[in-house]
Amino acid sequence: MCGIAGIISEKRNVRPLIQNMVSMQVHRGPDFQSYFVKDNIALGHARLSIIDLHERSNQPMHDETKQFCIIFNGEIYNYRELKKELVSENITFNTESDTEVILNGYIKYGFNYFKKLRGFFSFCILDRKKQNIILSRDQFGKKPLYYSLINSEFIFSSEISPIINILEKK
Repeated sequence: MCGIAGIISEKRNVRPLIQNMVSMQVHRGPDFQSYFVKDNIALGHARLSIIDLHERSNQPMHDETKQFCIIFNGEIYNYRELKKELVSENITFNTESDTEVILNGYIKYGFNYFKKLRGFFSFCILDRKKQNIILSRDQFGKKPLYYSLINSEFIFSSEISPIINILEKK
């Protein structure tokens, strides 16, 4: 099932906030919990290991250059075929995960790559160079993605309760 969370804030220290948001979603991902924090951006993940059980597939996951970072909740049914296509384009992989397929596909092809994804998902990709994030969800909304934008503070999560909790702590 997994759980994802993130916060962008110029007003508060995001590290304790993301730690709290991830801890509130341990029931979604009891196998591994972690987060990435850089300046005013924090991304967190609670992992339920289903595909590639190895720790190399833990998230947040970065590309080799560390420019891009992804957190992902869901399953991409056609990731093996998509991976073969990317390998034929000389893209190398370090895992057997569908997460890395999404990340490398986005790096190679941009937003249009998301149209190829078959499955249920929500994810966030951070581009550290451009200093922006991309949020995406499957067309049916099977994997939830809630968000809040209040007073220039952006918060998102797989569940609404971590967002409410963070808003209440202002």
